[in-house]
Amino acid sequence: MSRTRPTLLPAYVDADRLDGLPRVTVRAGAASRCGWPTGATGYKLSLLAPRFQPVMQYATDRALRERLYRAFHTRASDLGSSQYDNSTLMTELLELRQENAKLLQFADYAQLSLATKMARTPAQVLQFLRDLAARSHARAQDELTDMREFARAQLGIEQLMPWDHRFVAERLREQRFAFSDQERQTLLHVRARARRAVSRLSRRCSSCASRPTRPRCGTTACASIASSATAS
Repeated sequence: MSRTRPTLLPAYVDADRLDGLPRVTVRAGAASRCGWPTGATGYKLSLLAPRFQPVMQYATDRALRERLYRAFHTRASDLGSSQYDNSTLMTELLELRQENAKLLQFADYAQLSLATKMARTPAQVLQFLRDLAARSHARAQDELTDMREFARAQLGIEQLMPWDHRFVAERLREQRFAFSDQERQTLLHVRARARRAVSRLSRRCSSCASRPTRPRCGTTACASIASSATAS
């Protein structure tokens, strides 16, 4: 990655650059203009997960994906905006962690962190991670090859870049399984709403069953219903 400072976010883009994004993301980008700078128009994007992730996964505008990717992965660093550079704070944090470990009679912060975990030593952690990488490397390479071939043949992307990965993976999944992550999220949302509706109905039924049987309105129909409920 080049050491160029990306344009600061949030970004305000026109609607034609949001092609492919879920409608809920587009609506959220235009929902509230409170706090927008004078003259800002269009749709607001940021590095917050609800705005960032849909762009990387669905936006067909490759330049927009690259812009957000670079801004996200250089945030609060010496590669991003100097006013938000946390490099000095990170160094201070590491020094304080080491000081804290020494005060508690640990060799370093890694030993302190593992004192309440299953792994006994930093060496065990490193061995686990290296073993995991070795076992998954071949499969990951196969999937990356599939993505490169699909991107070249179906999407016209000759060189797969990091800001293309999630977008290409989603398109490949849609082709292979005729099912998108957006559809999955919609289904989960509908199921969650259905559960809440059933829960509310159950509470109302329980409340009705526990009320006195004497009807408030005094009508014959209500008295008949109340008598039936009592008999049952």
